Amino acid sequence: MWNYRKKEKIRCRILVCLLAFFIVSNTLVVSAAEAPSLISGKMAGPWDGKERRVPKTDEKGTFLITSGAELAWFADQVNQGKTKINASLENDIELNTFNSYHNWVIIGDSLEHPFQGTFDGKGHNIGYLWVEITQEHPEKRYAGVFGVIDGGTVKNLTVGGTVIHGLGTYGGEGAYDELYTASGAIAGYVKSGQVIGCTNYAMTEMEGEIMYRNSGGLVGINSGTILRCTNYGDISTKLGMSQRHVGGIAGMVHGKNASVWYCENRHNIKGYYEVGGIAGAVKNGGEIQSCSNFNKVQGNSILGGIAGNVTGTGTYSDGSKKECLIKNVYSLGEIGGWSKNHSASSTGGIVGVMGYERWTEEALPPLPVVENAYTTVQYSNDLYSNRGSIIGVFRSGVIGNVYGQIYEKLKPCGYEENKATSYSGAVQMKKEETLKSKKFVESELGKPFMKASKKDKDTNGYPKLIWQKNGISLTEQIDDAILELRGWLSEENQKKYGSAYTQIENTVTKYLGQLELVDSEERLNQVMQDAREALGKIKPSQSIDKDLVEAIDNGIITLEEYRDKVMAEHSELTEVQVKELDTLVKDFSEKLEKAKSLEEVKLLVRDGKDALDGKIAEYEEEKRLEEIRANGLKELEGYRAEESFPAEWMEKIAKVREDGLENIRKATTVREVTSHLKKAKEEIDKIIHTIPEEGAWDGTTLEEPRKNEQGVYEIYNGAQLAWFADQVNHHQGMQDINGRLYDNISLGNKSWSPIGAKEVYRGSFDGNGYTVRGLLVDKADSYAGLFGAIYGTDTQSIQNLTVDGQIQCSKTVDYAGGIVAYIYGKNPSIRNAVINCHSDVDITLSKVKKNGASAGGIAGYAKYTWFRQCSNTGDVIIDSVGKGGIRFYTGGLIGNTVSDVSVRQSYNAGFVHAEYCAGGLVGNVGGANCQITSCYNSGETSASTYSGGLAGVVSAAAGGSSVSWCYSSGPVNLEKSGEYLGALFGGTQSGEYANLYAWKRPDQTGRALVGFSSDATSPGTFLSDIELRGDTVLNSLNAGGSYFIHDYLGFQNDFPILSWQLTLEDLKSGAVTELQNFVSQEDYTEENWALVEALIVQGTERIYNSSTMDEVKAVLTEIKEAIYQIESKEEAAIKQLEEKKEEALLILEQYVDVSLYREAEQILIQKYLSDAKKLIVYAESIEAVERYLAEAKENIDALPTKEQYEYERDVKAAEEVDNLIGNIGEVIWADYVKTSINKARVAYDALTESQKALVTLYQVLLDAEEEYDRLAAEHEYTEEDAAMAALVDELIAAIGEVTLDSGDAIKEARYAYDGLSDIQKSLVQHPEILEESEQKYDELCAAEVVAAIASMGEITTDSLELLQKIQTMYDSLTENQKTFVTNYGKLQEAVVQYENLLAAQSVVEMIAGIGEVTLESKTVITETIEAYNQLTAEQQVLVSNYELLLAAIEKYDSLSAIAYVEQLIGQIGAVSTSSGNAIWLARDSYNRLTPEQQAQVGNLAVLEQAEAAYEALSSQPEEDNPPELEEIPKEQEESDREEIESEENMLSGTVSKGGHSSKKEQKQENKNKDAENKEKSKKEETKEEQKEQKIQWEEGEVKPDKAGAKADIAVKKMETMKKQKKNLKILGVILVALAVVTAGVGVAVKAADKQRKKKEVHY
Repeated sequence: MWNYRKKEKIRCRILVCLLAFFIVSNTLVVSAAEAPSLISGKMAGPWDGKERRVPKTDEKGTFLITSGAELAWFADQVNQGKTKINASLENDIELNTFNSYHNWVIIGDSLEHPFQGTFDGKGHNIGYLWVEITQEHPEKRYAGVFGVIDGGTVKNLTVGGTVIHGLGTYGGEGAYDELYTASGAIAGYVKSGQVIGCTNYAMTEMEGEIMYRNSGGLVGINSGTILRCTNYGDISTKLGMSQRHVGGIAGMVHGKNASVWYCENRHNIKGYYEVGGIAGAVKNGGEIQSCSNFNKVQGNSILGGIAGNVTGTGTYSDGSKKECLIKNVYSLGEIGGWSKNHSASSTGGIVGVMGYERWTEEALPPLPVVENAYTTVQYSNDLYSNRGSIIGVFRSGVIGNVYGQIYEKLKPCGYEENKATSYSGAVQMKKEETLKSKKFVESELGKPFMKASKKDKDTNGYPKLIWQKNGISLTEQIDDAILELRGWLSEENQKKYGSAYTQIENTVTKYLGQLELVDSEERLNQVMQDAREALGKIKPSQSIDKDLVEAIDNGIITLEEYRDKVMAEHSELTEVQVKELDTLVKDFSEKLEKAKSLEEVKLLVRDGKDALDGKIAEYEEEKRLEEIRANGLKELEGYRAEESFPAEWMEKIAKVREDGLENIRKATTVREVTSHLKKAKEEIDKIIHTIPEEGAWDGTTLEEPRKNEQGVYEIYNGAQLAWFADQVNHHQGMQDINGRLYDNISLGNKSWSPIGAKEVYRGSFDGNGYTVRGLLVDKADSYAGLFGAIYGTDTQSIQNLTVDGQIQCSKTVDYAGGIVAYIYGKNPSIRNAVINCHSDVDITLSKVKKNGASAGGIAGYAKYTWFRQCSNTGDVIIDSVGKGGIRFYTGGLIGNTVSDVSVRQSYNAGFVHAEYCAGGLVGNVGGANCQITSCYNSGETSASTYSGGLAGVVSAAAGGSSVSWCYSSGPVNLEKSGEYLGALFGGTQSGEYANLYAWKRPDQTGRALVGFSSDATSPGTFLSDIELRGDTVLNSLNAGGSYFIHDYLGFQNDFPILSWQLTLEDLKSGAVTELQNFVSQEDYTEENWALVEALIVQGTERIYNSSTMDEVKAVLTEIKEAIYQIESKEEAAIKQLEEKKEEALLILEQYVDVSLYREAEQILIQKYLSDAKKLIVYAESIEAVERYLAEAKENIDALPTKEQYEYERDVKAAEEVDNLIGNIGEVIWADYVKTSINKARVAYDALTESQKALVTLYQVLLDAEEEYDRLAAEHEYTEEDAAMAALVDELIAAIGEVTLDSGDAIKEARYAYDGLSDIQKSLVQHPEILEESEQKYDELCAAEVVAAIASMGEITTDSLELLQKIQTMYDSLTENQKTFVTNYGKLQEAVVQYENLLAAQSVVEMIAGIGEVTLESKTVITETIEAYNQLTAEQQVLVSNYELLLAAIEKYDSLSAIAYVEQLIGQIGAVSTSSGNAIWLARDSYNRLTPEQQAQVGNLAVLEQAEAAYEALSSQPEEDNPPELEEIPKEQEESDREEIESEENMLSGTVSKGGHSSKKEQKQENKNKDAENKEKSKKEETKEEQKEQKIQWEEGEVKPDKAGAKADIAVKKMETMKKQKKNLKILGVILVALAVVTAGVGVAVKAADKQRKKKEVHY
């Protein structure tokens, strides 16, 4: 404010100046028209590198940026400390022209002044950015539009221009600090906060040598969140060294809270070390999810399509760890050397190097995870070292479900260290057509991916992520959802929730994962509803065992996630089954909450998972209960029914069979059916095995069989076979004899000495289709089996033989097999053969000691041997534990294949176990050139180390071996933990693999395909039961020969079986059934169905006329293929939709000529076209196609062309000048008229020629100027007048550029101007400059206050000084200046918030002071409640530990209830016949306690003894039970209890949930009618009203000395029951009426109350 003295001083200065002026120029006369111009034209267009202009603000104080000068002013404010101010970009701006290089000032230019507010680009562009950091200005270390973001948000911004990272610190300060410097078009360093929906077109250049460059397309270092961003900018370097951490989206993703989601890189990236398409490095727990790279990555070493280097483990505040994660990503770009003349090393299509970096980390290495990814990299140079299709160097971590495209000499991993590496799923190379197939996407990549349409040119047919087809609206909603979830991860919540914060982290992670799968608004809403409910249930932890609480929380989350996982994998579950799973998890969660130790938590989690698996398995089985029951009945009826025995034994078998059939008929679950079937078969076998068969061998008799003309011994009984064995074992020269069975024979379960036990057997044996039963090998030296050791001298064979029995050796045995223990052919060219041999021999070896000992259902050990069409259904077990590195092998077919062994068209259904290595088909593939083809396993395998459904391990010595066209449906280690467990292989160290499948068993959802792989390959594919039963898989299995067929008879759970398992007639019947059920009539038009029906009839006839199995399968395939060619209704609709899509896409291609538009509009057009094409390609209806097309055309039509834009701009400029001219009004001799004329003239002169031509009132301006000149000539003025005006002109000119320091100059000019006469004022050349300067000065002064208010940040109890300072700043403004403070309301709100915080803080401290709750806590709790109730609703919300108050109340109520029960029990005293009421009251009160409360009642034994004593008294004849107790009506009993119990507790009540999330309240069982109606009224309130809390407390208190009178009160109540009935009915009517009235009034009041109501605690 100007005081009187200051005014006088200025007046004197003016007079002195005027006097001097008159003396110097007393002869000079100056006319107004001749005065020189003192104003320059306004800057239009690009920023000049210097100007600062104050932007306008909205009502919230957000600065509305419209120019580069305003953005520069905004940057200055942030860099001066106002870091929390907000802004939005209202239009496109340019920071340079195409040939200017004004270095950008950088918003948040240091770690001391980071940007912490919100900047919304609103989809606009910042063009011609030039930002450079150099060694000359080392204080500027982070380059971008923003330098450092710490807690701030930048969104919806597009940037173009140039970023130069020229800070070279190699060998200097910060040289080894990987966070020291960084650059990105959006931000150099996101320390925390978000960058959302941004796009970069700026190029990045690197200069100067530096260890850690950290250059990214959008962000240099990201330790926050980058969400849905795209890079189109070139990133390159001309330096040949020291360019570490370079990526398309971020240079480095660093820290446990660092994440990059839904981002794309679409330009080449070039660095030196650690270069990636998305990030150069991912470190210390960072993650990249749902991202893709489309372009080339170049460098010298450590290059990856997604990330160059992935290493380091993050640590949460509680000490828990977070590993780096890359998930649901793909890369279509190539990888190359730094230049054409350079190669590269350690390169991978997904990750360059993964795992620990230093040898010191080797003992406890980081374990990063890479899952669900694919890449098409091929490499132009096959000389690169350590190049991998997926991973370049795999040092440690977990990979799974990752795929590379097959290319010559390319493997999944370039190098693997095999020390801390594991596999969670398949790791495979695929052909291009496979990667593009629907089956691959659906069955292997899974839901985050989708098959690309043929019309989608973006990925050229390769799979893409679901989010990449979502529309803009849904995308933005998903972004908001992600931010909402991540908003829970805050320091505030960390303090509030304590150890429960880990549960918040896990829950947020879970639902962020679910957002990846969202493809509709409905699904999004459901996910977020579930997430909010889950997060709302988490309660702040109290001061108890931190580790135990965290373990319990994590355990509950783990079970919930596991439940969600199995439910997702079994979407066909019924509503009842889903509820059962929810109940199961709830039950285990309750058990977990009561856990007393970490070990108990661990066991409960394990048991919970097992229970869920068991339920799923039960549901899966129950789906097919009747089918399995029918199969079971059929199987048991036919089981060994063709065998004939003496009558007494047949009766026993019949009795067992009938009992089993009856049990199966009554079974209610599949488990029961299976159990009864197995038990009945075992009992039948047991009976048969004990039958002294006619002709059964007696264990000693030897009978020489007849030898035929071919020299083959013809064997008809056991004695003859025993003679055959004796000759081989004990007579020289007889080892090469041949034999053939001519009947089924029994060895009578007598101890058998294997053929070839003492001497090696060298002959051939033909079972001739017969069976050897009753085999018993209970002692042997080295070999146990029907045959011992077989060596080949020629092409010896064992064929057409079935063996049934057991091998139970307690002595040392080295090799065991149901057919042969040890078989060794002559050489790779002359092999032995085992053909059409089948074993149902149960093998158990218990004292194995030899290293390499092995057992198999068919053979224990094999070399140089063919196995074809063999099967095993017996158990194969080695239960010895190898010590000192001794290893044993068991296999369903063969224990150990050493070299040149071929296993074809065979299966295993028996249980296989060994401590070291067990395989469903082969235990150990231990030699070269072994093949396993066209086989399957359905039996369980189990081992502590190396257990696999097909093979336990394929060893490193198995070069040239292969496993193809096989599958396994059997469980692996179902009830046993172990190391290196795989659904297909326990381990693979060599070999080739193709067309392998594993059933994704519902009871083993967590099992990997391969437990361990030396070259990071994980062959095979998991399939659902539906997929495994389908034609696609059958055809794939038959790629190696037509050996598999559908399971028409239900042998193998409807999974494929081998052709030889069925007869021709069985196959015909099954094929006809399949053909007739192949398609449905409703799927075709009438005309086309007639064609289909004719093919079915034709196919049926041809199948029945077929003479071979191959012919049947050929006919079936042919007819089905012919049916496929007939168009169905669905195919017709798809065809119409595709035609419409083609038409729409063509229209879009030709709709607009983008060259007619400016660059800004071209970007928008491309965006509209891209989005529309994406939506049209994946539209599911013609209506949707038409809608997307119309929307795109409408959006494009709304954009102006370059010509239209310039014309509209010219029109707008001309209109502004016309308005200024129109404001001149009547031209009179007045200073304001001259000001108006000058403003109009200046504005007109600033126009371009084309704009001037559009000014319609220019003649009015000319006329006004002429008229004013005329008026000026009419008014005489003196030289003194001119001098005075000139002096004022000088004062106005002296103002110059207006700053906050211009106040005095402006005031001096204004004072001088106001002191002029009217004639003198008319002579002042440009009075409008004074007005504009005043306006700008007022805006600047107000802007200081606006910025201060905007940057207040969170208001705390320490904010008083800040608030007073800002209020003082505001009060010092003039009234006009105050009008520019648009966010003053925010300051007022902050003051109120501060006052509320102070009030709430006292209550917070009182709650904290409650401490441990005891029965003595009444006073402190009551006082705290009273203080809380005194707060306003707004203040109550700020009580941060409100839940602890509720917990204290709950605890006190519980203690009071327990004390009351203990008091009642203590009052029972000596038991007599009159003690019934006291005992009843004590027991009933005890029963109403929760289980936890009951456990704390200390004198329960007294009550139990009293009850026992009273019962003994009551049982005496002369004593009767009190009749009153039996006659009490329920209503009277409840009424009495309410009256009594209203005195029981000092504090008891209910909590209605609202703004605070509270612990679960105890159910109030004794509410009166009025309370019930109030509760109903609460439920009907609006969502906002529901947040209002009201804690109601019952009045009254029962002191201990009143307890004795309670029994008497109860007796009196019962005696007057009848009299009260009538009164109760009347009272009930009155209460109901009152409740209705009260509810109505309550609803009316609440409907009128828009403010959040205060919540009170009544006591």
